[in-house]
Amino acid sequence: LDLALADDGISFDEAVIYTVVDRGEITFHVRAEHLLAFVTRLRDEPALRFEVCTGVSGVHYPHMTGAELHAVWHFLSITHNRMVRVEVSASESHPHVPSIVSVYPADDWHERETFDMFGIVFDGHPDLRRMLLPEDWKGHPLLKSYAIDTPYPPYR
Repeated sequence: LDLALADDGISFDEAVIYTVVDRGEITFHVRAEHLLAFVTRLRDEPALRFEVCTGVSGVHYPHMTGAELHAVWHFLSITHNRMVRVEVSASESHPHVPSIVSVYPADDWHERETFDMFGIVFDGHPDLRRMLLPEDWKGHPLLKSYAIDTPYPPYR
């Protein structure tokens, strides 16, 4: 595919780092700086029409130095009856990825939950704050590096 993603003329090949097809499911690993243009195209292109973002989840790969944190969005095309995933990585030292709430407003609380549990900061999110844990909670409990013997036990 060589689709222009937006008025800036970024091509599909420039936005996508690599693609994985596993068990008939496709995942696009996208450069963070092109994420908004990419998901906007997924939504607006008549041949694609991914009208629904069903959520975002976080994944922590401690062995992937410089790309330990991954935000994974799941999209559904009701029009064409298909699904796709889009993945963006960030480092633990700079856990920032763009928010897609401006394109898919229903992703608001999903991004907040991923921030709360994994510490991924969604830049541009309108209200990024904890939603499952108290505001004074230290750390992010779904990171593999989260200490079990923390003074903040997993459950209160």
